[in-house]
Amino acid sequence: MDGSSQHGQATRADAPGGGAADAAQAHDQLWASVTTRAETASRPGVVETPTGTLRFLNVSGDRVGMAAQVGARLKHDIHRGVLPYFATLVERTVRRSPAKRLAKTVSWGAHQAFTRHLRQRLPEAHQRALYALSDAAELPARVVFDASLMPETLLWLVGSYHRLLGTSPSLGLGQPPAFGCSSIVVAPPRAEGLLHGRNLDYFGVDIWERQATVTFYHPDDALDYVAIATAGVWGGGITAMNAAGLTLAIHEHVVGELDRDGVPIGLAGDEVMRRAHTIEEA
Repeated sequence: MDGSSQHGQATRADAPGGGAADAAQAHDQLWASVTTRAETASRPGVVETPTGTLRFLNVSGDRVGMAAQVGARLKHDIHRGVLPYFATLVERTVRRSPAKRLAKTVSWGAHQAFTRHLRQRLPEAHQRALYALSDAAELPARVVFDASLMPETLLWLVGSYHRLLGTSPSLGLGQPPAFGCSSIVVAPPRAEGLLHGRNLDYFGVDIWERQATVTFYHPDDALDYVAIATAGVWGGGITAMNAAGLTLAIHEHVVGELDRDGVPIGLAGDEVMRRAHTIEEA
């Protein structure tokens, strides 16, 4: 599994028939407007398309080394990406809720009661990787950790809020969540093999897609895997596929209660990509 790239030109056999010929012509026109720039030791590769820019890079070594490579090579994209946005999302969400006058206090309390506790319980290797990402990207560690643990913190806060009111957490904070990921699986005979696709719909998706990044991880002590995410989102815990052919896509569900001693979803998914060869192992 490797994400190396070089300049090239797509080729096709001429397709007979009006509809097929038109589709083939559109395909050629699209590929003619796509340009690529190979990755280097200091920067990611880039694919420029009519609909946006995609970054890609290969990293290898142990967790800390790979995290440092991601941080260094994506530093400028990370500063413009979702990590700074996610790090302050809890407070901004409360500001749009009935508790908006207490936004700073509520946000501080959530980070003290939940985020800090979850951060301290992260495996040491994962903590060291996030610190390495922070150092290499020159982004404060607090921002990296708060952003990485934002999904759990926000779910915990919403669940706690509605337990106090005796209402459903599906109502969100002030208004129900307006997003929802979707996935699709196509199996033979409708495809030559099993196809798995997904659409990510989450907070900050407009920022996310501007820094879209495909990262090929080559760990020293685990399976190779590829993560489809955005600059600064570490590991393969959201959308990924490993060398054993196992694919992963997470979907958020609203819950009323969260275990403060549990494992963050991003870390759990990354471990699956690193270790699992089958669904049963996952």
